[in-house]
Amino acid sequence: MFSKLRNLLLASLTAVLAACPGPAPQTPSDAGQSDTGLPDAGEVETGFRIAGPLELTAASVSGPVRVGVLWFPERVSEELHAPAAAASAAQPLSSPLPERWSLRLPEAPPLAARGVLTTKGGGSGTVSWGVLVAFKDRDGDGRLTLDAQGRSPDELLGSSAGAAPFDLDGPGTRWLVEWRDGPLGTDEAGLVQGFNLMRSDEAFQEPKLLAPGTDLPLTLSLAPRLALTFCAEAYALPTPERACGQQVFTTPRVEATVSLTSDLGFAMVALWSGARQVTTAQVTINGVPMVESEGQFSFLELFQPTVVTTGRNLLRIEAPGFETLTLVVNVPAAPVIVSPAEDATLHAGNTTEVTWTGEATMGFDVTLTDRLDGSVSDQTQARIYPLAVPNVPGPALLTVSALSTEPLVRHIAVAAHQSLRNVTIVAE
Repeated sequence: MFSKLRNLLLASLTAVLAACPGPAPQTPSDAGQSDTGLPDAGEVETGFRIAGPLELTAASVSGPVRVGVLWFPERVSEELHAPAAAASAAQPLSSPLPERWSLRLPEAPPLAARGVLTTKGGGSGTVSWGVLVAFKDRDGDGRLTLDAQGRSPDELLGSSAGAAPFDLDGPGTRWLVEWRDGPLGTDEAGLVQGFNLMRSDEAFQEPKLLAPGTDLPLTLSLAPRLALTFCAEAYALPTPERACGQQVFTTPRVEATVSLTSDLGFAMVALWSGARQVTTAQVTINGVPMVESEGQFSFLELFQPTVVTTGRNLLRIEAPGFETLTLVVNVPAAPVIVSPAEDATLHAGNTTEVTWTGEATMGFDVTLTDRLDGSVSDQTQARIYPLAVPNVPGPALLTVSALSTEPLVRHIAVAAHQSLRNVTIVAE
């Protein structure tokens, strides 16, 4: 019987949330070029000014350094998006480098850099996410240049969010500019239409809104990894493990299943880097080690499980050559089967109405397994389902599973909480 439950869980890994960004039906405007200098006496400054400390972690920087912003139509999504637009200062930073940088954004990001947005709190409209960058003007045109594919001849020297978009869901703090247009939802408290300053400390949580005028630090690291932002091969599908001489992602991609019944707790994790399966790792669930076998990491506890729990479960992955990754997998509450009753008699070849209560983000799976280990199964969003009874008289097991998934961008984590009911199939 356990093999059937395990197969159900593994099949559930094919359910992946998809994001569907698209352009907003508005007239585009050029981002234009901005100015790092303060306005002259008597000049009225327009636009939105951002500034902060300039930090240099590399030994030295040769040649002029400029600051700019790269605009993305989405902050994070399952599908990687190259930068869609750029704005930059008209003048390079002074030499030697100053302690602070400043950038004025005179206009909204152009249409190509806006993604369509709806929020759970009723918000709608468009959004664009800006990553602050320091760069060297390699083509000498005095600005940060992008072609239609998001590639650039210019060289990134620093970023407020690493090698975006590849580092936007990784560990570390990211400083961002959010441009928002359209009605704001109840879950967007404090945001304004237009420019907003944001800070992201949690990879899979919404960024925190900062007060206007907050300093945004910009670090000149000269890290070779920054070249990924303009690396065409890094955006290929399927995503490669390495591109332009760099490891594309700093954490392995996770495929995970976590399951719970009244007498069984189960978890399985597979790790990937591009098409390569990662097997040399330490994986734990709620602090308890998982065992590697045939390329997968698993954990099983029988009889009143205590490690795998309803609600929040923590998966921690430490793999050589990667940064440590922690994912939260929320197991839904067990559905309550209303009918048929325990030890009910079902008639072979007929249809029985299965009803239950409960909540699940992915819906529910209903399975009836007969004594020959054959089964009929289907998934539904409803809480009532007409299930065909196998023509195999004898004891059978009815399973109703609440299935949920997490918005973990390129990772997959499916959680199942199952309720079991013993029934008997009788011949007509």
